[in-house]
Amino acid sequence: MTEARLNRMGFGFTGNIWSQLRRGLALAATLGVGAVLVVVAGIVAVTTAIVGVLIALAAMLLRAGAYKAQPATVRANDTLGNGEILDARRTARGWKVDR
Repeated sequence: MTEARLNRMGFGFTGNIWSQLRRGLALAATLGVGAVLVVVAGIVAVTTAIVGVLIALAAMLLRAGAYKAQPATVRANDTLGNGEILDARRTARGWKVDR
């Protein structure tokens, strides 16, 4: 009959407590590193989501600021005496006079 060597592959207790302790510590270290990687990946995902929300908020604020009310028109006093009043408004290229 063939003798089964289950102890060599780690299926049973080998009798050497130090090797079993070492294997247990290696397993715990592997699980610990895996847990740390999962936690770090979660933190990166949450921070990425927060940054995305902040960018979207800034874009919405910039978009809302683009639609300001029409600039106030400046009415000039009629000093010429002809009854004509000029309306001037500020544009990107300077002042524009409306009649």
